[in-house]
Amino acid sequence: MIETEIRHGWIVEDKISGFRGTVETIGDHITGCDLIGVYPINVSSTERGDQEFFIPDQLEIIEKDTELNKNVSKDELSCNIKVGNIATDKVSGF
Repeated sequence: MIETEIRHGWIVEDKISGFRGTVETIGDHITGCDLIGVYPINVSSTERGDQEFFIPDQLEIIEKDTELNKNVSKDELSCNIKVGNIATDKVSGF
């Protein structure tokens, strides 16, 4: 698991570019290049794209308690699939 206190649904801001948004993805990569996907706030997806990805240390936490994560425990956001495991999508079979 990625070593960061940042959680899904929190609002964060990139310390370098000022890009601000909601944490949508927290990704552990087998190569060790762990990234956090941030969905922009008040920007249409055609202006900037759907998500921007940042290293955790590059982000500043702006707000923890948002409408997206109220009443959701950390366990509910956990995933039992670990980096390097083989997994199959139940819907597509991929």
